[in-house]
Amino acid sequence: MTTAIFRVFPSYRSGTLVRLQSVLPVTLDAQLLYPDQSPIADRNGAVVSTSGALARPLMFTTDATGRITVSGLKPGDYEIRLFTAAEELVIITIPPGHSGIFEAGSLITTPTYEDDEDDFEDDSFEDE
Repeated sequence: MTTAIFRVFPSYRSGTLVRLQSVLPVTLDAQLLYPDQSPIADRNGAVVSTSGALARPLMFTTDATGRITVSGLKPGDYEIRLFTAAEELVIITIPPGHSGIFEAGSLITTPTYEDDEDDFEDDSFEDE
């Protein structure tokens, strides 16, 4: 907790307006699921700001039920990236003015690419 002390010396018969603003961190609480609704258990990932709210990604590991808890966030837009073969992705927004715990509920991930062998063409082994 940060404490600040300000001394204000208003002149005689005047008032002083002091505006205080606190930027409390947000803690994300969510469960990550594959598209088939099964939990993403014991996987590493990162929360990455897409709106400039964070200077660096915050790392996490899902538990056996796919749950994550990530602290130190601010309101803004984020990508939740899982380091899996298809690099699963979820996009969330923490609304302006929100502080404390942000319960995102169950989030279904989307692969950032599909591994489709039919799209691969290799012309280097053509018969001559």
